[in-house]
Amino acid sequence: MRVLEQAVRLRAIVELATVDDGGAVNLWQADQRSTALREVDRASRRAVGAATLWVEGTRA
Repeated sequence: MRVLEQAVRLRAIVELATVDDGGAVNLWQADQRSTALREVDRASRRAVGAATLWVEGTRA
């Protein structure tokens, strides 16, 4: 359950972080930040999926 909670929290943080460019000075910095946030979001989505499968598996 802890992994699921943390992954959901992390996805919410990423969502908030993508609202603006985060103070990037140029396009390269904005692109690097965007790429990093996409990677974090992808990993947290996978964690949500894995934790959900694990929780469902323990109920069976």
